[in-house]
Amino acid sequence: MASRILNDELPDVASQIARREVAGREAEVAAEVRRLMKGAQAVFRRCGTKESPRVADILAEVGMSNDAFYRHFKSKDELVGAIIEDGTRRTCAALSARMAVADSPQEQVALLVRSIIGIVVDPTASENLRVLTWNAARTADDSTRRLVARSSLAQLLVQPVRDLGSTDPERDAFAVCDTALGRLEHFMWRRESPTSDDIEHVVNFCLRAISPAAPHTKAH
Repeated sequence: MASRILNDELPDVASQIARREVAGREAEVAAEVRRLMKGAQAVFRRCGTKESPRVADILAEVGMSNDAFYRHFKSKDELVGAIIEDGTRRTCAALSARMAVADSPQEQVALLVRSIIGIVVDPTASENLRVLTWNAARTADDSTRRLVARSSLAQLLVQPVRDLGSTDPERDAFAVCDTALGRLEHFMWRRESPTSDDIEHVVNFCLRAISPAAPHTKAH
């Protein structure tokens, strides 16, 4: 009886082996997906905003087969979406961590606005974003992805905007994000780098819109 109970309680060996194989396969799949995403971005940069690369171009870049690509993505559109989703998640995670240690809700709002527009201060980062945005605009669900990205950023602002006295923090948070993203795209498409004064002008505009009594910030 004791032997039977003990055997019943022990993990099934077949299940253990299956779990181990699945875990190993997960790491392999993740590595393949990262290669495809990284390779696609390299091809996008090379093609710029004049030519939309094919799946074959991406596969040639990473040395993978059609079968490997379609194991992970249904189409190039889905790959582009994965790259954007990954970038959005990383950006929001980094901003959330930095905002958590900011001194005040005013500084939290300022930090997010500076960070968004500040992406295009670096010419390389600006070019990477420009070609990715150009390729994304040619996919079927670009508007949906843009809304998801805006929503993710806006959610980071709801509480600090509320703390600054907003009577409609949800909509005000979206308005701040739309303003910052709009200025980012302005500089990005014009291939211009915003100055510190350019960025602080937007920061102060947003803070005054939320709370007219908010003091001006200074360029960092």
